Amino acid sequence: MEKEEIRADLITYAKKEDMEIIKGSDHTVKVTFRERLKFPNTDDPKRRELEKLIRDAGLWNEVSRLDTNALEKAVDLGKLDEGVLEKVKQFSFPEESVIVSQPKVVREDE
Repeated sequence: MEKEEIRADLITYAKKEDMEIIKGSDHTVKVTFRERLKFPNTDDPKRRELEKLIRDAGLWNEVSRLDTNALEKAVDLGKLDEGVLEKVKQFSFPEESVIVSQPKVVREDE
């Protein structure tokens, strides 16, 4: 079974049984339901209209923020001119990135 199918099955089960915590023999899963507002993604034509509306209302600085992932990518791809790059680097620091995962527990009798 694919990961997406398992996720969909867990969501369906949690809704049907009206529960958030599903415990299995090897894993526990928490399914949280929350209603939130969604806005157009950057590739949606309506996004430009929304951005214009926010700018025209004088709210741009209040609701926007720096995308540090995009900045890191721009630095890695060499998209910044040398002067800006040196200034931006003054605000950066190296950090080790580590990924930890929880594989399925395999019982000795399997």
